[in-house]
Amino acid sequence: METYRRKLPELLADKGKFVVIHEDEVAGVFDGYEDALTVGYDRYGSAAFLVRKISETERTLYTSRRLQPCRLPPSPSASKEQS
Repeated sequence: METYRRKLPELLADKGKFVVIHEDEVAGVFDGYEDALTVGYDRYGSAAFLVRKISETERTLYTSRRLQPCRLPPSPSASKEQS
């Protein structure tokens, strides 16, 4: 992600396309996700690489500051023990 963020000003010329990044290297920009993914696997195999849609903004996938514990109903065996 650091490389993506650092290179973003240059990458925005291809906004909407998909970039393949491995370590500090931009491997290429592609029209489709599948094309980018294929090139990533062809070049890097099982090594970590990033395929990301080039965009000015980052989507927040999940955020929460108010986590509540999950309240489960008592198990049947706990009900028998209380009787």
